[in-house]
Amino acid sequence: MPLKIGTKILASLLLLSLISLLAFGYTALKEMKGLGNYALKGSVELGDQAVEDSILALENQAEENLLKLAQDQAAISGTILRRIDSEVNIAAKFASNLWSSTYEMQPVRSYSQNDKPKDIYAFSVCGLASGVNRTETISKEINLSSGMDTIFISIASNNPHINTICLGTQSGIYRSYPWRAGREDAYDSRKRFWYTKAAQEQKTVWTAPYIHAATRKLIITCATPFYNDQSEFIGVVEIDLTLSVMLNQIISTQIGKSGYAFLLDEKGNVIARPGLVLESAQWNKIYKTENLLNSANLQMKNIAEKMIAAKSEIHTCEIDGEKKYIAFAPIKTTGWSLGVVMPIKEIVTPALALEKKIDAATDVTGLEINNKIAIVKNMIVGIFAIILAFVFLIAYKISQKITKPISTLRDGTQIIGRGDLEHRLDIKTGDEIEELADAFNKMTANLKNYIAELTKTTVAKERMEKELKIAKEIQLGIVPRTFPAFPDHDEFAVYAHLCSAREVGGDFYDFFMLDDENLFFIIGDVSGKGVPASLFMAVTATLVKTLARKIKEPAELLNVLNREISRDNRSAMFITIFCGILNIKTGSVKFANGGHNPPFVVSENGDIQALDTSGGTVVGIIEDVSYTTDELMLGANDLIYMYTDGVTEAFNDKHEVFSEDRLKNEITKHRQEEIKDLVSHTFHSIETFAKDAPQSDDITILVVKRLK
Repeated sequence: MPLKIGTKILASLLLLSLISLLAFGYTALKEMKGLGNYALKGSVELGDQAVEDSILALENQAEENLLKLAQDQAAISGTILRRIDSEVNIAAKFASNLWSSTYEMQPVRSYSQNDKPKDIYAFSVCGLASGVNRTETISKEINLSSGMDTIFISIASNNPHINTICLGTQSGIYRSYPWRAGREDAYDSRKRFWYTKAAQEQKTVWTAPYIHAATRKLIITCATPFYNDQSEFIGVVEIDLTLSVMLNQIISTQIGKSGYAFLLDEKGNVIARPGLVLESAQWNKIYKTENLLNSANLQMKNIAEKMIAAKSEIHTCEIDGEKKYIAFAPIKTTGWSLGVVMPIKEIVTPALALEKKIDAATDVTGLEINNKIAIVKNMIVGIFAIILAFVFLIAYKISQKITKPISTLRDGTQIIGRGDLEHRLDIKTGDEIEELADAFNKMTANLKNYIAELTKTTVAKERMEKELKIAKEIQLGIVPRTFPAFPDHDEFAVYAHLCSAREVGGDFYDFFMLDDENLFFIIGDVSGKGVPASLFMAVTATLVKTLARKIKEPAELLNVLNREISRDNRSAMFITIFCGILNIKTGSVKFANGGHNPPFVVSENGDIQALDTSGGTVVGIIEDVSYTTDELMLGANDLIYMYTDGVTEAFNDKHEVFSEDRLKNEITKHRQEEIKDLVSHTFHSIETFAKDAPQSDDITILVVKRLK
């Protein structure tokens, strides 16, 4: 019985391995122990050096990082405080304009502490100081001050750090946003710390921490006086920043496990640090905080002096018996300074832990090396003594018998690998090598046939993909994609985006100026998908472009378009269309609907309504349909949000649809942003909602906004 290839290979590997061990064994036995000792010694020395280098590197890196962190946090804090400073001056300027204006404005309703509005963020709370009676003059001034709600709401909605915006007048009126109860009857804004300081210094000021009269929270305040056009002092406007905001945005930065940050004012008082927040102190008393200039710790006192001198440095200081780093940097907006504290022990802790691990690992390694040396030595001596005499004679004969057919097989496969599919292997060994050669011959024949078929299939597929790519480029070339579309017009803005469910689709939109005053816009959705829908869309878009310049009435345009498409429409395809003409001077919009989803009209005040249209028949089915023209007015910053049903009918993997309610919520959330961002947010929300579910329909959005 012929010897199988598995037996041949097994014998060859076994014998060749033993021969290699003969040469290797002598050297291994002689050098193994010395190598183990050398490795152990090197491991110890390397570990000691690694610990020393780690400690030094950690300390150097900590100094750089802590100082950089203090500077970065100071810059962030300065930005927050500078913004508050700017916003309080904007509010003061607005108040000066109100008190200087002779125009009789329509007052906004004023709410007292006992008269809570439905939405506390839509109104301020208004009150009078104790002893001030509501005379006709006071009532007029209350009505005048109600105009501040506009600027209060605008500033607060755009700055999440603000807790309260307040106005106090010399006549005894106070107005605070948002509406909030809790002030005692003795409250008089004219006696508050922020009012007296701003009035005396006649400039924008920052206060020390104190307790808010309504919330009883620890706050700091930026205040500035305002005057009428006769330079008469009227009152003070202020913005409150709660200490919790300072903690969250500045002080809460943790360095390791026990590091922390703190804030120092220009007089050395600690404005904020972890654990400083109190809620039970008296609201009409200045909150007394620690002053580091009075510290008994001379190192801390010296650091405090450098901090109030607006320096940016890092020093060490012993605090509570422990040596710590203190890095600090100035906040130029207010003249304050921010410090970061970090225990030195915590910095080098990782290196000390590493040293213990290295020592333990070294001991284990020494034992393992000795054990392995003993085991290997015994194995080599025993094995060599038994098989060394037989290895050399058997290995030569077996290797000759095995290598010849394998070499033939190798040479043949290399020829086939170079592309000669006509070559065939001729091996007659009676074992697995012969079977492998026969398999290679069969595989070569099959590969030759497969390559021929694959070549034909690839050519056809590439031609189809190229044609679809050209079709998609043609389709996207029909709709305008350059934005801003009308850079010379500041009366309006328009933005649109189209995403096909397949390579090509049936959605389209268009917009162009009919003349100097009228903007024509249109959005449509062809029934069906793919190439047929794309062709139908292309014909429709071309007809619209031609007809719109001749027919200046939306309904008449749809009438003519419907007759043209319905004629000889054997495919029974149709299209839904919504089109309109915006007069960019007056804001008048004439529109007509051909079975399309009613667009949303979004007003500047946030009201959003689906447009009440006549909802005409779809275009392209019935030839004698008559459409009607409706009209609406767009005010400044009002917009029309048009979309195809691919938006509201987008599915997720649970077979739920995106729906009109989700779309309305998305529009409401981002209505104040640029219309490009509004559209981008909608597409992002649809993608997030759909997740891995495939897109089932084309998605198109077109937004037209009147700017002024």
